[in-house]
Amino acid sequence: MKVRRTLPQRILAIDPISRGFGFVVLETEPMQLVDWGTVAGQRTAESLGHAIMDLVARLQPTLAVLEDPKSARSKPRRTALNETRDLVTRVLRRHCPLHLVVARMRTGTARALGARTKPQLAERLSARFPELSAKTPPHRQPWQSEDTRTAIFDALALALTAGGDPGR
Repeated sequence: MKVRRTLPQRILAIDPISRGFGFVVLETEPMQLVDWGTVAGQRTAESLGHAIMDLVARLQPTLAVLEDPKSARSKPRRTALNETRDLVTRVLRRHCPLHLVVARMRTGTARALGARTKPQLAERLSARFPELSAKTPPHRQPWQSEDTRTAIFDALALALTAGGDPGR
């Protein structure tokens, strides 16, 4: 019987938000975070394109991950994902492939970690990756906007989904 070994990957996961994007870079062997954060900027191809090109040049990912626009629940989210997908595709053309993750699969990753809500997901991921504990968003009230740092944890859930290791 042949055993298939997966090569270590460096996954760049991007989660677009209203004024920029959140990102993580995750190495799969051993599982560790390389970089993470949010990038604020105007929602233009030039502004976000330069930021993504800088990340790619600096971090040398072997795979890029984005949520599949077809699986988005709302039209504004679908539009943001389509724009980001087109931009990332142009930027990564010669560097690495782009993998689209269906939102339902990311939800499955969250459930595998024991999280049903975004705050629970952030807590579970902070416990697993202690370096993110300072980025854990504070509890919010229903009338408050989502903290931009939530995009870091959404991007990490995408990276874990693509890396095939939700609950290790």
